[in-house]
Amino acid sequence: MNAVNRNIERSIAAYQRNDWEDAFKQIAHAIDGLAKLRKPKGGVGERIRKFVDSYENFFIRIAVPGLFGGSGTVKIQYGIGDKTYDFSQAFYSYIRNPTSHGDEFHEFVEFRTGNQIGTAGNKLTVTPGHLIAFILICVSCPENQNGNLPSDPSIKIEILKNSFTVRLNEYFGKHDELVKFLKLYE
Repeated sequence: MNAVNRNIERSIAAYQRNDWEDAFKQIAHAIDGLAKLRKPKGGVGERIRKFVDSYENFFIRIAVPGLFGGSGTVKIQYGIGDKTYDFSQAFYSYIRNPTSHGDEFHEFVEFRTGNQIGTAGNKLTVTPGHLIAFILICVSCPENQNGNLPSDPSIKIEILKNSFTVRLNEYFGKHDELVKFLKLYE
């Protein structure tokens, strides 16, 4: 098992024990590795933001099921502090950077349960759906086509009153198949 998939497995384990900070730290490491595979040259921040941006529509439909339906493009802006960020900038600045450099989550990140996205009281709201979306992205992206998790985990999600159990090992490197299975853009 490579480092990316170890990080995915560690993220799932941390999620199961409700350790949000470790779960996001581990998935941020996996995203770093996959973004580097996609774009080995160039700056770290640029490649991570481009990788995350390429999955924004997928991410939002998983993180906040029912908020956006159909096949349209979704863009969300986050007002945090006195600045406005797009999806990848918020992830990179407030989740990835602090945890990748040994710090705790930024003071502007707030963990909540439920289905919500955006900001509340000048804080970036992060939910279980955010983590599940990132896990599914890391598993299904083409750069991870040879991935495998020895524990063969499944994730249960609900989208628009439909319940799905995703066996992760079936979708390594198969993003289009996962989208079709989840009926995301119907």
